[in-house]
Amino acid sequence: MDAEAIVKDLTAEDLFPVGLEVVVYTPASIPGKAAAPAYLDKPCRGLRITIREGKNFRSVRFALAFLKSLKEHHSGDLRTAPQYMGQMFGNGLLASFLDGKTDWKTLISAMEEEERSFGEKRRPYLLYGF
Repeated sequence: MDAEAIVKDLTAEDLFPVGLEVVVYTPASIPGKAAAPAYLDKPCRGLRITIREGKNFRSVRFALAFLKSLKEHHSGDLRTAPQYMGQMFGNGLLASFLDGKTDWKTLISAMEEEERSFGEKRRPYLLYGF
């Protein structure tokens, strides 16, 4: 993974209250959890992500920006299972974006609209103001 390029992408506009640190780690076997991980016993490059302001951290937006950066720098290595992406994201837009069938602006617009709609629907059930 080109961790430096991903850090540069995710910190370019200071949109996310996170600290990103390039790390090298070696996947190991963990019985009952990951008995035979990919790249077992081989050094790998990755990121340590530290959330600095939990109240202001938009996890879905950050995850989408992270996936966008991975797609831009590692498109040939990025593999997805569309049926699971749809279940996880709630619709097929994320898988469609990763496959190059939907553009970034469309994905983000849809996510922001769904986030706004959810915020309105949940308001009557909140015990404390947000």
